Amino acid sequence: IDNSQRALFSHLDFASGALMFLSFSSLITTRINGDREQRAIAQKTTIQTLEKYQTLYHNALEGLFTTLADGRLLEVNPALEKILGLEFTQQLIANQPFLQHYFTEPDSVWKKITHTLKQQTFIEAFEIQGQDNTWYGLSARHINTNNVDLIEGSLIDISLRKQQELQLSYLANHDPLTQLYNRNEFENYLQDAIRSQSTHTLLFIDLDQFKIINDTCGHAAGDECLRQVAAIFKEHTGQQDMLARLGGDEFGIVFWDQNQATGKASAERIRLALEANHFQWLQRIFK
Repeated sequence: IDNSQRALFSHLDFASGALMFLSFSSLITTRINGDREQRAIAQKTTIQTLEKYQTLYHNALEGLFTTLADGRLLEVNPALEKILGLEFTQQLIANQPFLQHYFTEPDSVWKKITHTLKQQTFIEAFEIQGQDNTWYGLSARHINTNNVDLIEGSLIDISLRKQQELQLSYLANHDPLTQLYNRNEFENYLQDAIRSQSTHTLLFIDLDQFKIINDTCGHAAGDECLRQVAAIFKEHTGQQDMLARLGGDEFGIVFWDQNQATGKASAERIRLALEANHFQWLQRIFK
């Protein structure tokens, strides 16, 4: 091979190397641009997700919170502010108030919550009594962020539902007119008295001529008479005794741990109290 051919081959090798370098550079540039584009898309998606989460957190109907393990509030949403009646939230959060201080039994309630979260990762619909006859339903979970133990969860106001449940429970064993126990609860108490080893006195009371009040003055007068009679009975029964309206104008009393002589004396005091009471309705007086 002469010099001219060597020069030609050398030129071709150089051109081939240059083309390979340009192709490799183009590939790297394309990959870098692709990575940048993917990172930009991922960053945009993350920002959109965070914005969506913040919107949901801010607009949630449930009260949302994050606390330290001891209950100190770190973050709350507007719904929780409204539920707990918080004001100037940023200032409150700076002072780190305790979530459990808004409950009637703060120490025992929070101790139960933290103890449960040590045994399981999630608590759901845990009922808690708040201040001023309020009730809350709490759901929470334990998380660890940067080696810091946190509790995050939600709080909803269940006061109306709880009050309805308590009212239904109350009506199940109480007479709505006189607020005394009803026949069902009286019978349960009577069975306990029979099973006990003590002596008790049972009274069955029927009001004489009560029908006259209903017939001449109406049921409203009869209802008021029953309420007044029930109040007299309450004055002559103790906390351990059972007083119930059995139905109509019939009442039952169990004097707990009273023998026949003592029970008879208690019954006579009630009879005298009723005899001394005069029921008046408009211009009519009944004895």
